[in-house]
Amino acid sequence: ELFQDRAAAVEAAQKGRRALRSSGAEVVRLDRELALEFVRCDGLSLQHLQRRHRRDREVVLEAVRQNGGALAHASVHFRHDRALILEAVQSNGLALHFAAPALRGDREVALAAVRQNVLALQYVSEMLQADRDLVLEDVRHDGMSLQHAPPHLRDDAEIVSEAVRQDWQALRFASMRLRGDRKLVGEALRQDPLALHYAAEHLQEDPDLALLAADEAGGSLRFIPEHLCGDRGFVLAAVRRDWRALRHADDLLRDDPVVVRIAVEQDWRALRWASEDRRSSRELVMMAVEQDGLALFYAHESLRDDRDLVCKALKHAGRALKDASPRLRADRACVLLAVGNCGRALKYASKQLRSDREVVLAAIRQDGEALEFADAFAGLAADRALALEAVSQNGLALRFAARALREDIEVIRVAATQNRAALALLPPALRRQLGEELRKVCL
Repeated sequence: ELFQDRAAAVEAAQKGRRALRSSGAEVVRLDRELALEFVRCDGLSLQHLQRRHRRDREVVLEAVRQNGGALAHASVHFRHDRALILEAVQSNGLALHFAAPALRGDREVALAAVRQNVLALQYVSEMLQADRDLVLEDVRHDGMSLQHAPPHLRDDAEIVSEAVRQDWQALRFASMRLRGDRKLVGEALRQDPLALHYAAEHLQEDPDLALLAADEAGGSLRFIPEHLCGDRGFVLAAVRRDWRALRHADDLLRDDPVVVRIAVEQDWRALRWASEDRRSSRELVMMAVEQDGLALFYAHESLRDDRDLVCKALKHAGRALKDASPRLRADRACVLLAVGNCGRALKYASKQLRSDREVVLAAIRQDGEALEFADAFAGLAADRALALEAVSQNGLALRFAARALREDIEVIRVAATQNRAALALLPPALRRQLGEELRKVCL
């Protein structure tokens, strides 16, 4: 016997199949009581037991209660045992696959299997696959099971509606007549815009349904038939509902002043998808930068040198300086406007202005870490007053100060007062050397 010590056998039973597989034996010899212990813990352990146990109804019953799939390893004659099959499919609906044909055609057994696992419908008899109530029950749990229903039930409005409500993809298995039902297609579209591809051809070209699909796609027209993306009336209606519809509109419509204006009025980011001519329109770009200066990024090159327009952008977003022309990035007034809004915009100023003490001071007053972009060759990183201004605004700006200033106790004190994490920027040797002073700062 494999398990002579009953305590060890019971412990092994808790591990189920793994313990039996690790024994290395194809068939494991156990007494009936231990066999029952094993299958109660893991029904699929039945596959490793002796034939006498696989022919023992009580052992098999306990196994299928734990896992209906154990039916595959039971003696063939149990496949005709209705009570046992019911137990099996209630545990695992797919166990119906191993039932005798007569029981696969038993309505109660089939319904129990389908309720446990809707995929079991594929194993019920052809006669029951045509049973309306059974199919209706099935699609309410898994709409995609409609694919296993016979043609006449895929043309049943109630069944298909329930299937689509559960899973929009079930629309692909509906009859052509029902794929042409506006209400049904609308139900599917509210779940996913891709459903439009499964609608009847005449509904794929229906503007109202196409707009519904666009709404569900976050305004995108990428699921919409190409000819509608070139229809001015349709695209106008779409961009009025959502500016993002402009993205997949026909090229001619992305050059249409009215269409583009409606989109940009909603959100400046629509400028990204406008034609080059529209992005050259000063009025349109001005409208965009008044919403967010970063819209300058999408402006035509010629407008990036327009001082008034660029100043309007910088007023809303200093970082827009990076998209201004080289001439304006060297314009002192423009750069002061930018760094007053976003100190780190100093990074995009001309080299000459990054050496300008007043410009650098304005930048670090807005963001101390703008000290990183001050021209090192101009000696501004070594300017003690500038360093103190920077670390008082942001203690972590200490890392961009000249080395001598990073060892200046006053600069360190101001930095640590603003942000104690600045102390981590000091070399360990310096922290030890300034131990007492640093303790005072920490206190």
